[in-house]
Amino acid sequence: MSKYGCLRPAGMSDDDDDDDDDYFFEDVKKRNYPSRKDTRKDTRKDTRKTENDFDDVFVDEEHDHENYMMNACTRGDLKALQDHLRNVVYDVNKSLHTGWTLLLYAASSVQPEIIEYLLTLDADPNKNKEGFTPLMALCNSTKETTEKSLKCLIFLIRANADANLTNKRRETALMYACMSQNAEFVAELIKHVNDINVCDSDGKTALSYATGANKPDIVRILLEHNADTSLQDKDLLSAKDIADRKEFAEISALLAKDEEEKPITCEVFDRVTWKDLFPDLYPRKKEVLDNYVLSMLSGMGLESYKILFQGINLKTFLQLTEDEVRHLGIDITIYREQFLEGLEKFHFKKWNVGILGNTKNQNNINSAYLYFYLYCRLIRKMISVYQQFILAPRKINPIGLYR
Repeated sequence: MSKYGCLRPAGMSDDDDDDDDDYFFEDVKKRNYPSRKDTRKDTRKDTRKTENDFDDVFVDEEHDHENYMMNACTRGDLKALQDHLRNVVYDVNKSLHTGWTLLLYAASSVQPEIIEYLLTLDADPNKNKEGFTPLMALCNSTKETTEKSLKCLIFLIRANADANLTNKRRETALMYACMSQNAEFVAELIKHVNDINVCDSDGKTALSYATGANKPDIVRILLEHNADTSLQDKDLLSAKDIADRKEFAEISALLAKDEEEKPITCEVFDRVTWKDLFPDLYPRKKEVLDNYVLSMLSGMGLESYKILFQGINLKTFLQLTEDEVRHLGIDITIYREQFLEGLEKFHFKKWNVGILGNTKNQNNINSAYLYFYLYCRLIRKMISVYQQFILAPRKINPIGLYR
């Protein structure tokens, strides 16, 4: 019994035994009252949970906001988009939670009014996702009419959309257009393309894409713009090979005709001035073909291989070995032997300009004689003057060099 019986609440008797008190305190001990440390921990947990809840709500609201604008762009609902952007501060070049911009969605859905409106808000026509630009999205789309597609194309090009950009697979807008658009669209786009023969990461060109999509009208346009039919992809397939495999007869005929009629052309370097006799002092372009080399190839009957000898001067040409000729690309044995036999005849024959091959232009022959003669005289004179200068230094009259 407690000795402070007077402190008991009313209604409790002093005669209660000790068992009641033991029960009361035993019950208190069994309860799990949290410590101050546990209380603070739970408070922090609740705070973090509340903050996360707020973040989730904010993200959901932002996604709802972006989804609303995306739907307006894809549906072409200009008024809804204008009203929404009028009430919020928003950067039109910001990537949405999907990674795309509003302009990418509008271009992919072929919505000219939306594209025009976004461009007036300074939307970047070249802002992309992994290299995939709004122009590529437009070219890849099969939605809407050709008229609408052309309108979108014009708006983007006027805003300086770059038709020569590539994505992470090195694909271009022209490649997408050759698959998905018609000839009228491609004819307009190709005006803004620098090189129609660029290849993607698989070695395919725009011509390969048009061929694979069985679009002969687009193939014609590409051929008119000098598409290279000889290029092969990583599987060593040319556009003609692709057409043959897929049995696209019309395209196969177009490509076969182009291969037969297309001449092999390259820029020829002709010695016109005295500077052309000194390539070390006045370098020439690497892509040109020396006219003497061309004459010799013509004399050997191997002019069809002339493109392989671009950038090779006459001295190097005359010293080519069989391995070097094979490395250049003359891989047919009979033609290599024909080439080496022609070189041997040249080396063992007495010098004559006619050795350089057959030519019908007498002026060229006279020019060759003249430049070779002047070149020899100039070298002899320079050596002579140099020796005189070393042995007996004195002032030299420059005019004397040409007497």
